[in-house]
Order: sequence, then C-alpha cells, then structure tokens
Amino acid sequence: AARLEGANKYIGTRICVSEATVTGCGDREFRPIGKLVLKGKHQALEVFEPLSNLPQWGMSSLKEYLDAYDRLDEDNALDTFNDLVEKYPDDHLARFHHQRLGRGEPGKIIIMQSK
Repeated sequence: AARLEGANKYIGTRICVSEATVTGCGDREFRPIGKLVLKGKHQALEVFEPLSNLPQWGMSSLKEYLDAYDRLDEDNALDTFNDLVEKYPDDHLARFHHQRLGRGEPGKIIIMQSK
C-alpha cells in the first residue's frame, strides 16, 4: 500500500489500488492504469484508479480512455493518446500515458524507479 501511495506522485493520480482491492469492491467502477513493477519487486501488479475519485465524466470519455488503453501496445498508441489529451486536457492519466509513449515507453508495463 505504501508503494502504491508513492506511485500516485509518479502517475499523477490521487488514489490507485491493486486488482485485489478492485475485486473486493463490488459495484464500484475503476479504470486501469497499467501493470506497475514497484521498486524492489519483480512481478507486475495490475493497478486501477477509482472513478468515484474523478470529476464527473461522460461515459463516452471513459470508453475513449479504455479504447486508447487497450491500444497501448500498438504502433499508433502515441497518436491515439495525443488525440485523447487534446480532447480531455485535464485527464491526468491520459496525459501520463501520452508522456510515457512520447519518451518511448510503450505498453502497459510501467517500471517504477523509485518508491
């Protein structure tokens, strides 16, 4: 939990939780952040952001984010996230992935260099 709390600063989220937490939360909605390899760990941990923590979104923007997230491994992922950031400039998670892709860090696996 402490490492996930520290990951928030890097990702730009206020709250991120593991898949185990999501599974135990019943009908609450989350959006995927990625598979974090936390400092000092070797196995990736699927991490999510609770939607209840965000300003009200239209479902189309959530769908657009999920569609873009599903394409993180594709060659045109940077273009996809560029479009998403232009349309939703306040979406910190879309901006995070856009910046990662711009640095040449494709895919859903995010390696954390610090706690």
